[in-house]
Amino acid sequence: MHEIEDSKRAFASAVGEWLNIEKSFHSEAMFLLGLLDQHEDNQTFRRAFVRSSWAQIEGSCYCLKEIASAAMMLEGAPHIKLPHDKKSGAIERVKLSIKAATMVLSPNLKPDFNSVAWASLKRSIATRNALAHPKNASDLNVSSESMSDARLGFEWFIQTIRDISQTARDRSV
Repeated sequence: MHEIEDSKRAFASAVGEWLNIEKSFHSEAMFLLGLLDQHEDNQTFRRAFVRSSWAQIEGSCYCLKEIASAAMMLEGAPHIKLPHDKKSGAIERVKLSIKAATMVLSPNLKPDFNSVAWASLKRSIATRNALAHPKNASDLNVSSESMSDARLGFEWFIQTIRDISQTARDRSV
């Protein structure tokens, strides 16, 4: 009995954390996109958007992994182990977290990992890495192409997690 209650608390806590992260980062992303719509060549705004969008993606993926793990515990399924350490690349963690959340929360949903937008997301990690760990001044320049990848990839991610959460809500009603 305590195990079920603990699982319910873990699930509710994971969902609550995810919603708080999404709310905070969503308003930041919308603010930055608004600035970029008015000042599309501004490097400060471009860098801020790339860093912020990847912070949201990585934070959301961690929460999705926690939600999937807690949901599996509630269903009595074996614990799913997803890599969230430095040995796994960010793209691998994003993909595995989305797959885990989809499997547990929205089993009929099939995220498109072959789309142009997913490819853009995968390319945008190089920009994020260059900004986070610059080796020279040119690493701080976000080209129009890199910005396009960052924006399209981020939009794919946001739509994918919205689809997962909507399908999960529809399933629970």
